Amino acid sequence: MARESPFNSIIMGDETPHRYSVKLVEFLHANNVRNFDFSQFSQVSYIQKGQFAMVFSATFENKVYALKCLNNNLYMDQETLRHLTREVTNLYKINHPNVIKLYGVSIDLNTNNFLLVLQFADKTLCEHLKSKRIENLYQISWGELINLAKGITNGIKHLHEKNIIHRDLHSKNILINEGKALIADFGLSKFISNNKNSVSTMQCSVAYTDPQYLSSSGGFERNEKSDIYSLGILLWELTSGIPPFEGLNVFNIVHRIIINNERPEIVPDTPSGYIDLIKKCWSSNQNERPTTSFILNQLEKLSTETINTITNRIVIRSKNNINQNEPMDDSSNDGN
Repeated sequence: MARESPFNSIIMGDETPHRYSVKLVEFLHANNVRNFDFSQFSQVSYIQKGQFAMVFSATFENKVYALKCLNNNLYMDQETLRHLTREVTNLYKINHPNVIKLYGVSIDLNTNNFLLVLQFADKTLCEHLKSKRIENLYQISWGELINLAKGITNGIKHLHEKNIIHRDLHSKNILINEGKALIADFGLSKFISNNKNSVSTMQCSVAYTDPQYLSSSGGFERNEKSDIYSLGILLWELTSGIPPFEGLNVFNIVHRIIINNERPEIVPDTPSGYIDLIKKCWSSNQNERPTTSFILNQLEKLSTETINTITNRIVIRSKNNINQNEPMDDSSNDGN
């Protein structure tokens, strides 16, 4: 007889956090996902609260981990719970040097919340790039830029080979540990976005989002080419040191991308081959966006450029009133 899913007995709104978490952990443990005894963690320290989760650092057997607690994860329907367990089980099997490692799960004995036990990383890509700014001047060596670009692309390539679409790539869920780029928050973004679709949650990621998805009001299913669009924006951000369309609100950003077909302004003195690669990635036409293999090949060729550093004098634009007839600079369109 087939083993009954623990979710069959879950009635939405009729569970305590502890019972909910125990069932989730038991089901995952039955699928060979490691269960960490929370009482064995020491030096638990709060790191930050993001849009979808709170993150802590903690030590277990002399190794530092990141503990991630999903916000408001109690009242999910059965289908969402099943999806969550499938995704966590699949993520547990991923092992790649440019993808954050999921080591297992646990239950916070203080709050009874379900936790993901993850590889610890020093900071986000966004924080890393910001640390390279002195007032309004950003500078990065060409060698480091290429290495970060290759690391991000390699991580995305591996996920795509495992039939995983990230769907929410941006510089706050690319992590940096000992100089290496790590893809994070993959796999779970789909079920999270289904439950958290608001302007506030879009603020961080809308400028990295496939225009075809934005213009479809969510009716378009994001795919590998959607991740490539986001990668193109990230490649640009490595040269700029700031997130795309910094200083503008969600509605202005969507207007610029959808109505004006606008992209971030290319940083002066960026090598032409790198510019071409960025524009291919962020093309409005999905069919023109390259594969991760092509991108890696081009990055390898670009690594021999004689340029030493990329420098950008940062100007934050703030424009809350949109002029629909505002002309675009040639440097800010997608090159089509």
